[in-house]
Amino acid sequence: MAVDIFKLDNQHLLLSSAQALGAASYATLLDKHPSVKIIDPKKWLFIVSAASIFMISHEIENKNIPETEKKDVIDSIKSLALKLDADYVRACKDCESFIDRTIIGLAKVEQYQQEPQYLFSDCLGGWICWNLFGRSPSGEEELKLVRVLGSMVVFEIMRSLN
Repeated sequence: MAVDIFKLDNQHLLLSSAQALGAASYATLLDKHPSVKIIDPKKWLFIVSAASIFMISHEIENKNIPETEKKDVIDSIKSLALKLDADYVRACKDCESFIDRTIIGLAKVEQYQQEPQYLFSDCLGGWICWNLFGRSPSGEEELKLVRVLGSMVVFEIMRSLN
């Protein structure tokens, strides 16, 4: 059953679920990915929550509803996000810019031509990891984390909205 995104209570729940995903993903991945141990849990919570909020807005943008209604819902989500943390909106804009820049180049890579279903989620995971590590992810373990985090956020937010 789809969430009624026009109800303010449901918008609050979506943002709460974004923050819960930030907390739960840290606990879930801590033992499975050694590089997670070097990341400050507060930073993790903020970055994964911001990526989740971006994903909520992105999915609303792609819904088949009138543009004025989309704008109203997205403006409401942004307003709620600002109340949670004034930096969420800035982080979401940065995430969007990163994905817009990255997706074009990655779409030309053979791996993504063969597995296009990972293109968007890997871009999102790339933004998450870049911000968590303060640099481009490198090494096999960090690159696995890109896929895991991107896929996790995409899946959980789409599940919440649909």
